[in-house]
Amino acid sequence: MQAAFHHRLLFFSQPLNQPTKTSKLFFFSTTTTPSCYRCIPSPSASSNIPIPSNLPDSSFSSSSSATAAAAITALEDYQRLFSSQPAESVDPLPLVATKGSLPADFPLGTYYLIGPGMISDDHGSTVNPLDGHGYLRAFRFIGGGVVMYSARYVETEAAKEEREAKTGEWRFRRSGIFSRLKSGWRAPSWTCIKNVANTTVLTWAGRLFCLWEGGYPYELEPKSLATVGPADFITAAEGRQRRGGGGGVLNLAAGITKLLIHGNQPTTPIYLLPRFSNNTISRDWRIPIEAPSQLWTCHVGNAYEEKDGNGKTKIKIQASVCSYQWFNQKKLFGYDSQSSKLDPSFMNVEQQLLPHLVKISIELDAEGSCLLCSIVDSSTQWKNLVDFPVINPTNSGKANRFMYASSTSGSREFLPHFPFDTVVKFDFSNGITKSWCTESRKFIGEPMFISKNAKVCSFQAEGKQYAVFKQKCYLVVLDAKRIGHDDAIEVKLEVPKHLTFPFGFHGFWNEKCEV
Repeated sequence: MQAAFHHRLLFFSQPLNQPTKTSKLFFFSTTTTPSCYRCIPSPSASSNIPIPSNLPDSSFSSSSSATAAAAITALEDYQRLFSSQPAESVDPLPLVATKGSLPADFPLGTYYLIGPGMISDDHGSTVNPLDGHGYLRAFRFIGGGVVMYSARYVETEAAKEEREAKTGEWRFRRSGIFSRLKSGWRAPSWTCIKNVANTTVLTWAGRLFCLWEGGYPYELEPKSLATVGPADFITAAEGRQRRGGGGGVLNLAAGITKLLIHGNQPTTPIYLLPRFSNNTISRDWRIPIEAPSQLWTCHVGNAYEEKDGNGKTKIKIQASVCSYQWFNQKKLFGYDSQSSKLDPSFMNVEQQLLPHLVKISIELDAEGSCLLCSIVDSSTQWKNLVDFPVINPTNSGKANRFMYASSTSGSREFLPHFPFDTVVKFDFSNGITKSWCTESRKFIGEPMFISKNAKVCSFQAEGKQYAVFKQKCYLVVLDAKRIGHDDAIEVKLEVPKHLTFPFGFHGFWNEKCEV
């Protein structure tokens, strides 16, 4: 039987019409004004905010003022979710519990979260969040119920070019892959790729890395979060392969990348790569399995294989997927290069196009030929949008019973699908789903599952919550066995208000707290 475990969610909250105070190290009282601050655009309900014509239930444009005000509030909340945060916290600060307390048996370790911290510069340019400069946050669980928080920008070459060292002022000089700069400002290095190291964070062999899909990972010092520099693993690996002969995995990956560049087709190619060199199946792994629908994989929760008594291999993949018809990286999060605001209606289109959780089943014969490939929804009970699936990492690569994901309650009149406001728990043994939802105008990001010492046989998980109307962020620990009940929250830890940060992408739990 699985013992109790906890689920941490980080929620970001921002109060209306207040500037974010920016200080690197210090708290400020309500009567103290820092010498440097940045105003986050947060227009009042009376402001002339253009309301997207394709916003769900957009008939409010000709209805009551109360309905229009509610729609404007929803749009304001969305903008605050992606407000930039120029301040860093070099010295760790303790988080204060506003509800409950951290369980005494909570494991020591560090929860790292990476995402775009700088989306709008000081000169009027706004980029797609995918092009926002990487902002690494660290929550260190050091024991005794104490959690320390720190945050720093990844000092990529682009960040050093676009942030003035003396003043801290930002000016975007390169647009990024998915963005355009403000009209009239020409980028001096237009053809250069802008590695912002904002997508994924992980620890490997005692080292800490922030990753971005289009370039080298950046290494950071795990304790201070200071940037060491770019890490070139590919060149070193290629050198070892040349010395040892043969193309290996890199050549295989390169061949697959070439095959991915093709026109539209009615199926989706799935490439299987052997994890170990002693794999018994001798198929040409450059040949994909063709899934019978057009789906873009957002995030994979788990993948595992099983063999039957006849030598057949059955592969199961659990992933969030969306429609090719909807997926457009340049428009993700509602980015519009002609406007300084994000258009949330893009993320709230027809529900069947948006991310949802599916199970992909592949059956191979002994020679590796595909006998079957099918795709079905993972749940018949939960029909709402689902993304960021996660499991107990000790079950990675093996059959799992439970899965957790970010989702939406569907209860909001405006913006019903995104931002996320719900954690949903799937039990694949019986098909039952349970959920935990935030309070009104509070949102969540990616959940993170954390395993405890196997001897204790209990588990924890981690995630994010954003309460935008208060301009505050919280780290919330949930007892995942209590998801679906009113008492799921075990502790709610408040991030200092002047360090409130925008929506993050991906996180990682490291069993070392590095204090």
